[in-house]
Amino acid sequence: MTQKPAKRRVWIDTDPAMTTGNGEVDDGFALIQALRSVELDIVGISAVFGNTDTEHAFAMTKEIVKRAGRLDIPVYRGCKNAADHQINAATKALCTAIDDAPLSILALGPLTTIATALAQPGLALGNVREVIFVGGRRKGVEFYVNATQQQPFRDLNFELDVDAVKNVLALNIPMTLAGWEVSSNMWITPSDLDQLTVNDDACVQWLAATSRNWQASWQF
Repeated sequence: MTQKPAKRRVWIDTDPAMTTGNGEVDDGFALIQALRSVELDIVGISAVFGNTDTEHAFAMTKEIVKRAGRLDIPVYRGCKNAADHQINAATKALCTAIDDAPLSILALGPLTTIATALAQPGLALGNVREVIFVGGRRKGVEFYVNATQQQPFRDLNFELDVDAVKNVLALNIPMTLAGWEVSSNMWITPSDLDQLTVNDDACVQWLAATSRNWQASWQF
């Protein structure tokens, strides 16, 4: 009998700016996919500033976790801005999760909360298997979405706290960068949202409905 592979322990740090019926929904898609994954053991989620303020991100993260029926996963408030290096509930819980067992960190927003936690003395840094960071780009690759765009979009997850990125890199923890280049050829269309709307999962249906206005604003 083939033994199922062990689930990967992960911590997610996120800045969902979406609201019901509107707002930037990319973190919502990422979170719900992760919450539905049979391959991941999500031990905690922290909300950080980025596309919105920390309070909004925290409230939206709790809403998504509730709608996904995953109230078994704790959600914490993270850092408020790039100058906020105070120990908080999120950094404490992340440090505990790291000390407990090997862990991968999925960073969907600025690295402030993660960098603050990883800087704590005595932490079992060897337990951090990798940091997967939605940010960064190769030299010469700019964030354009169409030929008429005059200026590239900023790499906000990186630019909102450059020092945090430098500090994490200095720890020599394996890091995977998942920037604009990775997703530039994948676009969600109205027909994609139509398919999600008829999904049996009520949380997925809610995500599809919430994504309509955002998708329309990017349709060219």
